[in-house]
Amino acid sequence: MPYNNFPYTDLHNLNLDWLVRQVKANTELLKNTNFRQLLSEALQQAIDDGTMEELIDQQVLTDITERLNNISGDVTDLTADSVMLERRTATATVAMLGRPAADTADPDRGYSLCVVIYNDDVCVVYDTGNDNAEYLLTYLRGHGVAKIDAMILSHYHSDHVTLAGVNAILASGIPVSVWYLPHGGIDWSRYTGTGYASVETSIKAAITGAGDVYIQPNYEGYPITLDGGIALAFYNVDPALYSSYYAYMLDEDLNVADHTNYNNFSMCCRVSCGGRMLALTGDIEEPAQVNMAPMVRGADITQLPHHGLDLRDALVFISSLSGKIFLTAAYGVSRYYRLQYVANTMLHHARDLGVSISTLDGSTVECLMGGSGCWINTSLPGRPTPLGTFGDCIPAGADLNDYTTPGFTGYVQNGTIAAQVANTPSDTGGGRLWVIASNQNSVPANDMVQVWLPGHAFANPSVYMRTLNAGTWGAWIEFTHA
Repeated sequence: MPYNNFPYTDLHNLNLDWLVRQVKANTELLKNTNFRQLLSEALQQAIDDGTMEELIDQQVLTDITERLNNISGDVTDLTADSVMLERRTATATVAMLGRPAADTADPDRGYSLCVVIYNDDVCVVYDTGNDNAEYLLTYLRGHGVAKIDAMILSHYHSDHVTLAGVNAILASGIPVSVWYLPHGGIDWSRYTGTGYASVETSIKAAITGAGDVYIQPNYEGYPITLDGGIALAFYNVDPALYSSYYAYMLDEDLNVADHTNYNNFSMCCRVSCGGRMLALTGDIEEPAQVNMAPMVRGADITQLPHHGLDLRDALVFISSLSGKIFLTAAYGVSRYYRLQYVANTMLHHARDLGVSISTLDGSTVECLMGGSGCWINTSLPGRPTPLGTFGDCIPAGADLNDYTTPGFTGYVQNGTIAAQVANTPSDTGGGRLWVIASNQNSVPANDMVQVWLPGHAFANPSVYMRTLNAGTWGAWIEFTHA
């Protein structure tokens, strides 16, 4: 009953008899009403005039469709989440293969650079080594790897890849999905000396002749996504970077050579798996290291460039190293025991950061990377990289008077460079330099001692020393130790 029809507004004077009568009248009405019939008639009317159809279309079916769309979106999101979870938790084995060189049995000369990254779903190989891929194929078969999803060649030096090695892989019965080849934009006409254009042409012809496909990445960060939670990104492939490489003509002994140093054209690659990253750097030297410093930042595992040889390395590259595992391939050509006894400043820094291991003595190294971290397989731990060093390279044009930092250790490579370095002891050729503070109050401008050891002490059995006092260097004094 509407409020305005209520007979009393003063509830204190409410007529209860009237209220009882109203309730009784309405109760009788309800008893005499056939609600089933009323509902049946109303439904029939709704069906006849289309109201029911409209109600079902607009209310029921629309609601069902909306719910289905939401479920479909949830399924899509769930699928994407599961893929992301798979990538975050994926794990891969990283193996740097090694064994002594068969022709010399020299433990310092090994299989050289060949890195395999694989899990149950995917396999990536970086270089094939210097034995025509023999040990690579043995390793793959021994670990049940039936295909190579990405075969990456860093550059065409024979301790990294040969035409015979490529042909061995093509004939192995282990298919390669895609070959990734280096420096598509190199200008061989700007390359001084004998280049590797003919080797490159022969390898390309072998790949296409076997019906395989190759790609030459041509911009920095060129991305590839593979199964098994593994992704690749390629670097040092932009031809614009090469302008500083063509004129770099120092050889592996830091002598001025008559040809371009080819190592700088090595194609580098970052491999990501389970949120972890491996940096592969080939044989890059100083100019390429400057360009590749950002590429190694954040890497959990890094393959250190050029077999750990004691060369002129870029400080910005060394300071960009991160992570905990550093891999160094034993030298694969003809520098006997060089890594065995002389490890460079980069390797010392790597050991300070984490674990620095190599394939010396033909030792294969295996480690794992993925969502749960990075660690070394204790059954294939490689060999700790030796800690000997000559220190920093003192280049042509330097002045030994400028070397006043306590603790500095460096070397002048040979007589040719020594002739271009000021204030060395006369007629000693190359040599090693130590800078020593004379007391605990020494500062860079005062009270330093330099000690010079000729490079071939047996030919010049002397040690030279001089002192810095109040900013002035004294004369070199010779001490003969014969």
